[in-house]
Amino acid sequence: MNPKVILHNAVSLDMKLTGFEVDMGVYYSLAAQWQEDATLVGSATILSAPDEIPPETDRDFLPPVLDAADTRALLVIPDSKGAVRIWHYLRSLPYWRDCIALVSETTPAEYLDYLSKLHIRYIVCGIDKVDLPAALKILNEAYRVNTIRADCGGTLNTALLSNGLVDEISYLVHPVIVGNGSTVKAVNDSLGRPVNLELLSAEKMEPNLVWLRYKVVTE
Repeated sequence: MNPKVILHNAVSLDMKLTGFEVDMGVYYSLAAQWQEDATLVGSATILSAPDEIPPETDRDFLPPVLDAADTRALLVIPDSKGAVRIWHYLRSLPYWRDCIALVSETTPAEYLDYLSKLHIRYIVCGIDKVDLPAALKILNEAYRVNTIRADCGGTLNTALLSNGLVDEISYLVHPVIVGNGSTVKAVNDSLGRPVNLELLSAEKMEPNLVWLRYKVVTE
């Protein structure tokens, strides 16, 4: 069984993700309503975060103490190339109860060893890149993930849409046209087919924001 997947993005009127100031308060207040079991974030999104990352310490390599009653979401990052090296920092943040990496059969063994030493669980699925349909099924069956909020850039959004994995799209539209100030789109031009949508709601949010929700129409 596939979990329900919601794409939730803050966008400009011309569907860019960067080049403008996002109202993070409204964005995350809306995101909280889904009470997702997992937050799916692309590796590029993680690596573009401006935070200053503290170095690893010996304590980061100790097994984490997990609470079975913890209802926070899992942080799930597809990273077949082994680019994310800040897992210790991500695990320390208060937003998620634990982290899972999605990797492929060609992910470097050194990276898998690194994840194991940090006690970061990982799912191997796919040959050259992560097989997203298979990964989402494993998340549902092995980790009881029924709802995923995708907080992603255009590449991962497009991959999810291309594989027919998205159930709902949520856009918090900001009152700005970015134009050539950014090339980062909510959906890339590589999406090979139209995706038909049904409008669920359109709501004006203060100040001058519009929240659009669409259901993905399946054939």
